[in-house]
Amino acid sequence: MNNTMIRNSWLAGLLATLLLAPAVSRGQTLFSTFGPAETFQASVPGASVGTGVLGGFPVSDGGITVAVAFTPSVSANLSWIDLAMQYVYVADKATGPASLDVVVASDWGGFPGGTIETIQVTNALGSIPNAVGVVSANSVSQPFLLAGTQYWVVVAPPDLRNTSFFWLFNPVNLKITSTSKLDGPWPGYTTDEIAPAFAVFGMQNAGRQPALDAGGVVDAASFRPTISPGSWFSIFGTNLSPVTRTWQASDFIGGALPLSLNGVAVQIDGNPAAVSYVSPGQINAQVPDGVGPGTVNVQVITPSGPSGLGQVTAGQLAPSFFTYSSAGTSYVAATFADGTIVGRSGLLGSGVPSRPAKPGDVISLYGTGFGPTTPNVSAGALFSGAAPLAAAGQLAIVAGSAPVTVQFAGLSEAGLYQFNVIVPEVPDGDQLIAAQINGPATQQPVYLTIQH
Repeated sequence: MNNTMIRNSWLAGLLATLLLAPAVSRGQTLFSTFGPAETFQASVPGASVGTGVLGGFPVSDGGITVAVAFTPSVSANLSWIDLAMQYVYVADKATGPASLDVVVASDWGGFPGGTIETIQVTNALGSIPNAVGVVSANSVSQPFLLAGTQYWVVVAPPDLRNTSFFWLFNPVNLKITSTSKLDGPWPGYTTDEIAPAFAVFGMQNAGRQPALDAGGVVDAASFRPTISPGSWFSIFGTNLSPVTRTWQASDFIGGALPLSLNGVAVQIDGNPAAVSYVSPGQINAQVPDGVGPGTVNVQVITPSGPSGLGQVTAGQLAPSFFTYSSAGTSYVAATFADGTIVGRSGLLGSGVPSRPAKPGDVISLYGTGFGPTTPNVSAGALFSGAAPLAAAGQLAIVAGSAPVTVQFAGLSEAGLYQFNVIVPEVPDGDQLIAAQINGPATQQPVYLTIQH
């Protein structure tokens, strides 16, 4: 594997400025809260027997957004979701077709996480006033849902001015959250005591399945087959994602890094990993806390289904410098205080300013896998600041044959270690640079360009 810029694309931006195939069948029920006394019909509008009505939350009360957790009993690609509800015509408010956004989301600590798919439903229940029945939200991207994994279905009208609806419910104790003011239909009403009736259906998908390359799970900086908790790692393979993109601001929820991008997720020994970049051939993700030591299993889950298991060694530490590659030589990712890249002129092309370092300059080096900090920064958490290495006294950096004075060593971003160092007095040219902490050392050879 060549250490190319695309493989470190999530870091490149920081350092530069610092269809799935059609389903073959609709398949089986993955999850359902419809009770045995309920006779919901797929053709709408239809009658519902054995349910009650979950209040009425009109536009004047801000509408309602309902988020309900569900755990599929079998693994399959999502086909559709049936929602039991009553569309209520409110004079001078419900002037358009009954429309809903039905979102399938990942789980993040008992709350909805990253969006897996948004299904837009229009003309629900035929927009017939006070119609009661089942609304079917048919999946377009058909994301893969893994048995035993908790997901969320989040439902809200996209236009609160034109939609008001009731939820039908049954006595299943599922958690419901709301983003708006709710006036309960009876004294002491709380949203934790009721749940809407709904069902999730899936099928097997004929789409191409993701596959990991042999030896395709590696450290994201050095591409060595060793990772550590909190470090960034890369997965190489085929059909890993239907799209190519990095995370965006909208992917971050509640101070957490996204656990999936466009329905693509990663698990290490069953633990979800934060994902920063996806493409058909590569994924960049962060190792969850508590992984290892020893050989661990890595799996990619995509809208077309899960990959087979890849394996990689997890250690307590896996220190590596991020690098740039030019003419077959690896240079440490480093910047001056003004953001200019440390390196020979034109290292990254004419559009990216760069210059060599000289002895006495203070520069910043970047790496991953250097271990715990004080205070501790949990993997998967959004972070920006300065969290010093807990074992900073055990860190040694050498350029050429000279020790490097370290002014700061620790996390500056999630999983990204920054080392503010003073360039030592060494001869001009490309000097080998390496770091060691509590035994493990960074990859070799990596160079830093020096010029008096």
